[in-house]
Amino acid sequence: MRANDPATLFARAEQAFLAGRLEAARGDLLAALRLAGEHPAILHLLALLEKRAGQSEAARKAFARALRQAPDDPQIRTNHANLLLSLGDEEAALKELDRAIDARPGFRDAHVNRAVIRHRSGNATGAWRDIEAFAAAPGADARILTLAGQIRRDLGEFDAAATCFDRALALDPARATALAGRARVALERGDDDAEARHATARRAAPENIALRLGEALAAEAGGNAERGIALLREALHDAPLDTELHVELVRMASEAGYPHELDSIAAAAARPEASLPLHQAYVTALAQAERPQDVIEHVDRLAPAMRADALLSAQQLAAFDTLDMREHAAPLAERLANGPATVFVARHALRFGDPQRAASLLEARCLAGTGSVADWAHLGIAWRLLGDYRAAWLFDQPGLYRWTDLELSAEDLVGLAALLRGLHRTRAHPVDQSLRGGTQTRGSLFARREPALRALAAMLDTAIARHMAALPPADPAHPLLARRDAALRISGSWSVRLGASGFHVSHIHPQGLLSSALYIALPERIPADDDRAGWLELGRPPAELELDLPPVATIEPRPGRLALFPSYMFHGTRPFAAGERLTVAFDVALR
Repeated sequence: MRANDPATLFARAEQAFLAGRLEAARGDLLAALRLAGEHPAILHLLALLEKRAGQSEAARKAFARALRQAPDDPQIRTNHANLLLSLGDEEAALKELDRAIDARPGFRDAHVNRAVIRHRSGNATGAWRDIEAFAAAPGADARILTLAGQIRRDLGEFDAAATCFDRALALDPARATALAGRARVALERGDDDAEARHATARRAAPENIALRLGEALAAEAGGNAERGIALLREALHDAPLDTELHVELVRMASEAGYPHELDSIAAAAARPEASLPLHQAYVTALAQAERPQDVIEHVDRLAPAMRADALLSAQQLAAFDTLDMREHAAPLAERLANGPATVFVARHALRFGDPQRAASLLEARCLAGTGSVADWAHLGIAWRLLGDYRAAWLFDQPGLYRWTDLELSAEDLVGLAALLRGLHRTRAHPVDQSLRGGTQTRGSLFARREPALRALAAMLDTAIARHMAALPPADPAHPLLARRDAALRISGSWSVRLGASGFHVSHIHPQGLLSSALYIALPERIPADDDRAGWLELGRPPAELELDLPPVATIEPRPGRLALFPSYMFHGTRPFAAGERLTVAFDVALR
């Protein structure tokens, strides 16, 4: 073949491209184009070359030329999508992949790449639709199986995720992402080998901080919080500004009985290079430790650009309110109104006697369909204080909250209580949760493999379906009834064990649609008890708002009783004088 033959030049360019000799490959491709004209295969390789060379605009132009010649070529469109994704244009990348799949519905690369993007953006259901058939195929490779495991884990299908990761590791035992995914599933299911799996995965990816965090969490879950704390401190020695490590150290140390262990995160936040997320985490930790003056002073020390952050400003506003520093709170509240911290401004207005201001701030968001759980919770309080009829629409329609006694025998309850007690391995309540005077399990309770928990989860799925079916008719303006007929799932699950005088402060679950309490074991009543000791209160505002509003409803606790209620309803419990209160709780979210 002649050296100036287009096929020869193209073949030589391919070899040079594969060998990394990009200039030589570019020369041959340009020569081939002069001879062959706008040939799509030549333009496609030129686009890939320019992308590898970091010449994004040249790559974009070459892809456009190639697609003018071959608009239905799924490989060109898929690789063009990869370029768009690398440039941060996720929406355009998805459109290109859609076109590739329209042109050839079974084209695997396009489906897999679309699954990656959907998974990364939080659409695990759509990602699984893309990859399901390819993951089930006998010839599925380790990359596809690993991605399938990651997606199914995010769908809460932990057993299926473990199977996908195991299949990937059977093909490629050293695949770091599969080792990490399998270790994470072991932690979430409460498997005995979770810590060992994290150690193995960490050897395959020693720089992966998430694996070091996972190993610490696995040690804690196995009952060795001291080792977990040591592993976190060791990891922080190598990554002293890692926000997640600091957050977990504060939490783990607190639950192990070392309250408000903030020295490490305080030192990190004092460093000039500390990130905004690290400052946010430190200020949140100070607030949880009930140190409002320190919150104010730390935010004041920050550079103006960082001090203007909505979350930091909101925490400072809450601290001003706690200390009754109205002269400082008022101008800050005015600045934060109608932004991402609006709900904090509404809380400020409620605390200082202006429910009309709180309602006006929150109604625009909620009635436009963009209100969060927290927005609706505080708007409901404002409406109750104002005597607005919409408070009844939000809280009092029949069936929005109810209790039911599950078909759990005394033997079932005794067995569940024994199982749950064995999972309570910490010494103190979490600093970031609502309980006081007790402990809370870590991880997702219903991800575990104990048959009793699996059976309970199935029973609860049925109870949730019955609850939703019995709700009033769908109402597109209502935060719960708008989703009356949606597909739902249990999105988080845990157990709480309260001791003498233990209780829950009034709180909401901002990620839920429905929230719950299932009573497993309760203390015996004694005559001197408050006649409503331990009762669940729905709708009572949190104490820090200093509002004299009674609960909307109360529910008497009994072993085997399940209470379901909208997540936007503040809820808490009255303390028991003595004894143990053991519950299971979970949130319900959109599938």
